[in-house]
Amino acid sequence: MEQEENRERMADARQQIEQGREHVRQASESLAQGRLPQALTEGARAGRQLNDLREEIRKGAANRFTEEATDMRNQARRLSQDQQKLTEQLETGNLAGQHSLRDSGERKQVRDGLEQQEKRLDQLLEQLRRTVQDAEESEPLLAKELYDTVSGSQPCRSSARRRISSA
Repeated sequence: MEQEENRERMADARQQIEQGREHVRQASESLAQGRLPQALTEGARAGRQLNDLREEIRKGAANRFTEEATDMRNQARRLSQDQQKLTEQLETGNLAGQHSLRDSGERKQVRDGLEQQEKRLDQLLEQLRRTVQDAEESEPLLAKELYDTVSGSQPCRSSARRRISSA
């Protein structure tokens, strides 16, 4: 469904660009024929139309980034909640004195959960990187904030790897 909406938006944008080109062509013809007022009117009309299109595209991109940011925030919250549960399980197992040469079923379950967490975190960070790249041109401030977030996540990943190896 999203692809269909994208196609419709692109078709609308192409149509508006073509209309802008037509206004520019008419302005050029009017100028060549010495009709300055008409050339000025057509040129101004083309400029307004192209500016409106640029603003519409910018707003569409901003909305898309807002949706992506909300989705990534929700993913991060789920990761955090799941991590808290795994940490509690790990601490409960440590307090119960389950330190043996063989892993208990619970310990293996916690280790598997931590490995899954790491994979989900890697996927979320990759999604953040792609969004940063997509946002660089149209939304540079958003791109900088997301880049800072991605850069700051590296210590978390190191901590997660230590937990997995010690579980």
